[in-house]
Amino acid sequence: MFAEVQSRILRQMRVRLTDERLLADLLAFMRASGCIAYYEAEADSIEAVRPHAFGEKEAAEIEALLERWSAEHPEAQPEILS
Repeated sequence: MFAEVQSRILRQMRVRLTDERLLADLLAFMRASGCIAYYEAEADSIEAVRPHAFGEKEAAEIEALLERWSAEHPEAQPEILS
């Protein structure tokens, strides 16, 4: 039962970029791709969740979106914080 509950927990992912000027572009991309995403000023990063995916599936989907965005912005060098 615990594993079932744990698999249904949203896992926010925090992402920081080496070029902060691209954060707004990444934020817009994540939102357009169905994520709930917002800017986290304290960490100079964005946080994103996939509202219709949970656990490992959610993390994999966000990572796939980040890889797709990074392919178009190789200078950004994203770092996943959590």
